[in-house]
Amino acid sequence: MTVIFACTFPGGAAIAADTLLHNPDTMQPVKNSPKVLSISPRVAIAQAGSFNGTQSIWDKLEQLPPASATPTSVADAIMEYGHPIYRRKSAIEPTMMRYLVAGLEADGVPAIRWLEFDTEKFGGVSGECQIAARGTLPNVQEIANVALRGSLKSISNIVRLDEWCRRVVAAEATASPQAVGFPAILIVMKQTGGFGKQIGPEEAPEPAYEVFWPYGPRL
Repeated sequence: MTVIFACTFPGGAAIAADTLLHNPDTMQPVKNSPKVLSISPRVAIAQAGSFNGTQSIWDKLEQLPPASATPTSVADAIMEYGHPIYRRKSAIEPTMMRYLVAGLEADGVPAIRWLEFDTEKFGGVSGECQIAARGTLPNVQEIANVALRGSLKSISNIVRLDEWCRRVVAAEATASPQAVGFPAILIVMKQTGGFGKQIGPEEAPEPAYEVFWPYGPRL
């Protein structure tokens, strides 16, 4: 398992994940590898769970046409590619496959979609100031909400997304060091394009990752 999380804000969305891979049998770290993928400057995904046997999904997602990609169309593609893989994997042993998709829909509305093949939870939210998180802790959603509030600049409605990312990964890494670890990768998508960076445990916030957050985080 890992931690993946996303949020929306006026005119954009952000998605992030840690990079630690571990052996589920021994729970020992194996290597660091990206768990997020930019489909286009307006859409990106994050994957959590068992990566064994899921590379073909990742490969197909990398081939999606960037110009027409939206959170909804990418989520539909993951459903199409993922169900056959999950059925084969789960027939052999219990397995976990979860995805978050975040970005801007064709009409410019920010959105998050989630796909949890092992729990059969498929859904999403649209509009600004939404948060979704999946991780090793049962209260990871609350952790992400609290971390965002803690990442607001003093006496302002400005959120430092890179600080938010650092806080969420730090909380999960402290509780589950065998499964979650730095560096993390954060991707931000706006109408003007996408950008991102790698974030370490002592990362200092950068102005480029500050966004307006008009409301408190929704549960």
